[in-house]
Amino acid sequence: MTGSPQTDARRLLDELRADGVRLWVHGDRLRYRALDGLSAARTAALREAKAEITDLLRAETDGTDRASAPAPRDRRPLARAPRPDTVPLSLGQEGLWFLDRTGETGAAYHEQSAVRLRGTLDEPALVAALTELVGRHEALRTRYPDVDGVPRQTVEPASPPALQRHDLTAVPSAGRDEALRALLRTAAAAPVDLADRCPMSLQLVRTGEREHVLAVTAHHIMIDGTSFDVLFRELGLLYDAFRRGEPSPLPEPAAQYADFALWQRETLSGDRLRTLLDYWTGRLEGAPAALDMPFDRTRPATPGFRGDVVRFTLPAPLVASLTALGRRNDATPFMVLLAAFQTLLSRWCGEDDISVGLPVDGRDHPDAEHVVGYFLNTLVLRSDLSGPLTFDALVRQVRGNLIAAYDHRDLPFGRLVQEIAPGARTDHQPLFQALFTYLAESELRMGDLDLERVDVSESTAKFDLSLLLSETPSGRIEGGFEFSTDLFDRSSVERLVGLFTVLLEGVVGGVDVRVGEVAVLDGVGRGEVVGFGDGGGVVGGGVVGLHELFERRVVGCRDVVAVECGGVGVRYGELDGWANAVALRLVGLGVGVDCLVGLCVSRGVGMVAGMLGVLKAGAGYVPLDPGYPVERLRFMAADSGVGVVVCDASVRGVVEGLVGPGVVVVCVDEEGLRAGSVVGPGVEVFSGGAAYCIYTSGSTGVPKGVVLSHGSAVAFVEWAVSVFGGVGGGLLSRVLGSTSVCFDLSVFEVF
Repeated sequence: MTGSPQTDARRLLDELRADGVRLWVHGDRLRYRALDGLSAARTAALREAKAEITDLLRAETDGTDRASAPAPRDRRPLARAPRPDTVPLSLGQEGLWFLDRTGETGAAYHEQSAVRLRGTLDEPALVAALTELVGRHEALRTRYPDVDGVPRQTVEPASPPALQRHDLTAVPSAGRDEALRALLRTAAAAPVDLADRCPMSLQLVRTGEREHVLAVTAHHIMIDGTSFDVLFRELGLLYDAFRRGEPSPLPEPAAQYADFALWQRETLSGDRLRTLLDYWTGRLEGAPAALDMPFDRTRPATPGFRGDVVRFTLPAPLVASLTALGRRNDATPFMVLLAAFQTLLSRWCGEDDISVGLPVDGRDHPDAEHVVGYFLNTLVLRSDLSGPLTFDALVRQVRGNLIAAYDHRDLPFGRLVQEIAPGARTDHQPLFQALFTYLAESELRMGDLDLERVDVSESTAKFDLSLLLSETPSGRIEGGFEFSTDLFDRSSVERLVGLFTVLLEGVVGGVDVRVGEVAVLDGVGRGEVVGFGDGGGVVGGGVVGLHELFERRVVGCRDVVAVECGGVGVRYGELDGWANAVALRLVGLGVGVDCLVGLCVSRGVGMVAGMLGVLKAGAGYVPLDPGYPVERLRFMAADSGVGVVVCDASVRGVVEGLVGPGVVVVCVDEEGLRAGSVVGPGVEVFSGGAAYCIYTSGSTGVPKGVVLSHGSAVAFVEWAVSVFGGVGGGLLSRVLGSTSVCFDLSVFEVF
């Protein structure tokens, strides 16, 4: 940091808040809460600026710095006695209660979290821990009746919760995961009566001799994502103590959710409410009522809340590149990905005024830190993508918008809708229709058990489209596009995943790339445009290049093994990066569209990486089987006129002996290429361009080279898939590569 101590402290405070870190002053101590922890650098910076940040926070609390704290917060204790006879719902809960009363939301607001427990489970200790949790948190035993037309919270006496037990060990192991998913879907879809009882259920599923799955299903009115983290963190501590015969190690909660509801209604009024309303009405003035997304179907008059999710993974190298892009703009990966999502929506919808929803944790009061309940609020992040805007500039704009939104995050979304769009249409979500979430997974612990989160299948969608992102300890980001099946086909959203991936690779591929020019079409997308422009059918589902068949598969299964040889397997994502690096090297050597490049690689994963690398560079490959006689290889290399030959270390000496002067040899398994590249050269090929050149046997004379086009090769592979079944199932789910790369049949085996 380079400014004054006070300026640097303000900047650090803004950055921490934008990352979701909560800071407050308790007595004379500066305290913070960050579920995913702080880096060593951030911790050191916070320690260095402790005095200045403490002063800023105190100024916000007493209102002496109105410019920095436009909506000062009440920090009086939440819990105050006595409580009134009837306790109202919080403002956020009230909106969910009225939605539920319409009877149209189904299971859209049923939340579920599940954890796999591996090891010897002490069931009595687990039940005791669950019972203690229900006693500690009133939200876990609250129902929501209608009292004279007004919803109220009614807290029931503490009692052991009903734990529904299931045993799937009799189900064959191959079908056990699907049986578990079906059981969890059934639990999530079960109807609840908010007035009759606490809308929560617990399932303990035995899935193996020493393996169980614990699932918590609850209506959103009583729980949020952070509450699940609180529950599982405390459950682990209680379970560990009880199995050792020790008392609870947890202090009594400082407050309960009912206390928060009363405090919120008392404090969110007067000048503070007006300040918040003025900010948001000004910020959203003139914003479009809805995003014009390219739906596959007409929007129904009433939302059905039916949904699905297309999942994907952003690999660690790409995440590292996005992090570096953010660093040069004083932004976090969260801000960069939010900017990328808004760019995607802008290009996809053809609009430049983009608003998306962003859920935030409303536990701003220190007493609410460990309270279970519905604290979620939704902010509307509006960005202007008009004009010659660079992506770096957009990231800085998003950063500023986000920090300002966090400063005004206490206004409940429902209250904002009442102010801005009281008569809005009911067939879609008001103010935004696309949601963005970014989470960091918290660590799970429970005695000596090994814990693993269970991916819960989604069959509902609250919004038209939601981008769900989650950091993992490995450096990757797990993602998913949740979408309304009333509006979109799954295939359309699968294509959207591809567009998003290409966009991310484009924004990290160069400095000062413009938002309106960054690539969003992969090879598949370009093929659809070309096919449409030619007025004919689109070969290969929109694929133009042979290698694009592979790229289409990478989108959905980066972590699935693509090629295996001699016990060595390479995943789709790794293979794609490897091929990108080879292609970049070839393009740097002058290789381009319709060039021919020799391919002399021993059978193995490197052979496939080299083949894909040549195709990604826009060239066609000339297969040179290392097992062929040297004289035949020398003839084919000279006759085809290749200026570059791709080989591997095992045959480099052979290759250098058979090519003429001036021919460059590229070793596919050298360290620099094997490390891979997130971004490829982005060379566009055409259907009639050369994909490969196969030489005849020469039995009737001199061998002749026959050049096969991308269009012919793609049509051949697509025909085989249509007849035999492709990678998603059927005879071609796995193919043995037994044919020499010098024969056409090898194309069938590889692609």
